[in-house]
Amino acid sequence: MGLWHWLDVLQRHPRPLRLVAARFLERTGLSPLFTIPLDGYRLRFYPTNVSANLWINPGGRVHGLALFKDYCQPGDVLVDVGANIGEVSIIFSQRSGAAGRVFSFEPNPRIHGYLLGNLALNRCDNVTPANLAVGAAPGVVRMSDDKRDDMNRIVDGGAIEVPCVTLDAQLPPLERVAFLKVDVEGSELRVLEGARELLTRTDCVNCEMGEDHYRRYGYGMSDLIGYLQRAGFQTYVTTEAKALRQVAVTFNDPGGHELVAVRNPADFVRRTSWRLV
Repeated sequence: MGLWHWLDVLQRHPRPLRLVAARFLERTGLSPLFTIPLDGYRLRFYPTNVSANLWINPGGRVHGLALFKDYCQPGDVLVDVGANIGEVSIIFSQRSGAAGRVFSFEPNPRIHGYLLGNLALNRCDNVTPANLAVGAAPGVVRMSDDKRDDMNRIVDGGAIEVPCVTLDAQLPPLERVAFLKVDVEGSELRVLEGARELLTRTDCVNCEMGEDHYRRYGYGMSDLIGYLQRAGFQTYVTTEAKALRQVAVTFNDPGGHELVAVRNPADFVRRTSWRLV
């Protein structure tokens, strides 16, 4: 990055001094000495894109967390596929409590190490973390290892090789799964295809959804929506705060979306007090 470009970035950035400090801490290896206070938990400032963005601006998340906080209850069994450094897994852990169980999957070995650190920092003893990719069939996959760690994905010729499992084979035959969150940068449908049995006893599914991401893997949003509908879910996307809009298999709005698949709408409303429209 040239000097003039860097100066332009600083001029445009809403918190330039914080940005400079973040880059200094990362380059010197000092960043993990700091933690980021959030809503009832802390994340260590590991040298990752997610950690840096939260340290610079804790309120500037791309994706909201209200759904996870409002839905999960003590005693729930919860699954986090694509856990990254662990923020959602920590929320799952705190909301489900000592009687709950959380299963957390992060395939990148480096990021998985940071996930373990954050789980330990927050005393998340009810979380079972796994350094595994999740897909439609067991085997081995290659993944990118980009500095933008929140955008790494399964890709031919990727920099790292990781084992891949299915949720049906990996998770124990628990009575019910209250919530399954999947954020894997485009291969969401492949994860669900490996969870046919698990979905029959799952109450709510949340997926990051975007046509461009999905086309990399040979399918579209309609395929994902249709798959969940055939599995017995009603499908929604988030709209304004604490509201979901029901969508059909023909949904094709541009951009990225939060898909929420609900098996029992009345139970979802009881848990969250969200509106379904």
